[in-house]
Amino acid sequence: MADSSCALPPLWERITARGFGPGSKSEFAAKLNLGLMELEESLYWMELLEGSRLCDGTNLDWLKNEAGELTAIHVTCIKKTRL
Repeated sequence: MADSSCALPPLWERITARGFGPGSKSEFAAKLNLGLMELEESLYWMELLEGSRLCDGTNLDWLKNEAGELTAIHVTCIKKTRL
């Protein structure tokens, strides 16, 4: 079993320590929420494009899949930040 002293600090602490992240845990969570909102809006526009048939469905499927994976990552980070 791994030694708990070797565990990494929370993500928001690692980013803040590098000097390019938010200054507090709540600021980090707010930025993650903004990113999640942008992903949701992007998915909305992709669905509109798909419905209008202005774009190739194959490319949109790939983009929607990527956006879904990024959404899952954001949600996981938000949940871990709130702990």
